[in-house]
Amino acid sequence: VDHSGSMRKGDVPGYSSRTEAVYDCLAREFLKPQLENKMLDMSDAVVSLIEMSDTARVVFRRRQIDQNLLKTIESRKNTRARSHGNYLPALEEVLKLLRSERNTSTKLMLVFLSDGAPSDHIFEECEHGVQVWREGDPSKFYKKQGKYSVALQKCGSTAATRACRKAIKTKQESECLRLVRHLGDMFGRDRTIIGTVAFGDPEQSYRMLELMANELPRGSFQKLGLQVGGLKTALSSLTTSLTTLRTEGSTRSLTIRSHKKVDKKQGRIASGDAIRLKEGWEVYFDVRRLESKGKRAIPSYFQEELGIAFRTNPFGEGVERFAFKCCRVRRNQILDSRRGDLVYMREGPWFIAKESKHHENMRSSKFQMGCLRNQKLASEFANRFNRQLGGEPSWQIRFLKCEVHEIRGCNQYEYPDGTAWVLLEMELEGKFCKWNNNNGGVRKAVSRLKMKGMDKDSKTDSYDIDELPQAFSHFSYSASNYKKLVCDLQGVHNKYDGFQFTDPAILTNNVSGRQSAGATDKGLPGIKRFFETHKCGFFCKRLGLTMPTFSR
Repeated sequence: VDHSGSMRKGDVPGYSSRTEAVYDCLAREFLKPQLENKMLDMSDAVVSLIEMSDTARVVFRRRQIDQNLLKTIESRKNTRARSHGNYLPALEEVLKLLRSERNTSTKLMLVFLSDGAPSDHIFEECEHGVQVWREGDPSKFYKKQGKYSVALQKCGSTAATRACRKAIKTKQESECLRLVRHLGDMFGRDRTIIGTVAFGDPEQSYRMLELMANELPRGSFQKLGLQVGGLKTALSSLTTSLTTLRTEGSTRSLTIRSHKKVDKKQGRIASGDAIRLKEGWEVYFDVRRLESKGKRAIPSYFQEELGIAFRTNPFGEGVERFAFKCCRVRRNQILDSRRGDLVYMREGPWFIAKESKHHENMRSSKFQMGCLRNQKLASEFANRFNRQLGGEPSWQIRFLKCEVHEIRGCNQYEYPDGTAWVLLEMELEGKFCKWNNNNGGVRKAVSRLKMKGMDKDSKTDSYDIDELPQAFSHFSYSASNYKKLVCDLQGVHNKYDGFQFTDPAILTNNVSGRQSAGATDKGLPGIKRFFETHKCGFFCKRLGLTMPTFSR
């Protein structure tokens, strides 16, 4: 938490200072929901607090979440913030505090809250030994935006001074990002969440906080201004992420392919049809599609003139897989002599290719074929659900059709025997959301719509469209004779196509307790956790679903 002098400002409505607002919201909106969540084991999580000014001060370390912790956090509301807000000492203190957790099963959530840009550069000397960001001769002033300020020290000419100042800031930024990456390396990028929160003047730049969040795949940046409502919403969102982190499955026993770096800045692919190798693409033509026949993988070939092009680096990752931009290409290549590059032409739509994050799952097609079977089974449940539910198009549920491809001629250093197996599916259009996970987490309903009553005694029934995925998970358990539950529902929704989901998890109620649907199968305990948080609403009522009972 930023504890620099600017946090003393009394510009937050209803609070005497920014510090008071921050600690009040941290207690009420971030920690208290964790304490009140009866699903969570309070002994499995500890909290440390670091306050950031010129140096970093550890206020407390490894405290369990209880009423005493809430009181301690609230007691920080009236402390006096002072001096500068230096990011580097705070990040270094985080690493020092967590060093003993290296190579353990620990998961980490780092909330980094500041009301301004870092001040680390102020006392740094340039390569010529001058502190070019410090104030110089107090008798020399300049006027900017109606205010007088003391001129900063110079290092030679104006151009040379600017170059020195830029070099110092660049160096400080690089070091901050290196420390954030190091946290990801210590705990695993799929086990580390960083949430950076900018709670200050909305006109100020918070570039560093945004860069820090973008450095890890599960990072988030929120710029709030100085309205406490925005701070409450941001911390409420982060507590949801924390609950997910605490309840989701672990793949720690597998070896992560750490050399693969996620490039979240790729964004959407340009609409052009030219695939240029020098722009970060790999193209393969020895490709065959695998069909699932029971537990066997049966090959079938593409048309001979088509191949597959992938981005070299993934744009995203989940707990088990990397996601790459992908398309099919024609075999005939074009030489762009001006650029000295080979160009292939895209054929058909854009796809997303998914590949295992772990070395152990790259030795055969078994992992990807399991994902394919799960998605096909979920699609069968969705078809039955749609027929039974009826209603308008926005109520329909579909799972993306996916295919597993075997690709030969790959880099043998990375792929056993030079063969890779990837799962391809169409790229989703729209805002990507997650409605539930595989361990009881449920997205909170946000709005209610009304429709004509389905009962004689009611003129109207209200419903929230976000309740529908939860009803589908409930339906899948009932329709499978209480043997399977489809969850981890994520994708997009619109009023014309309804829900389009990808990457479902299937929880199985096996007498043996064996995970028959892969690593994300939480079994009967996961099914019980779903029903502990699920509340039947309009759609469950329409389908005639009732809550199951479980023996203790």
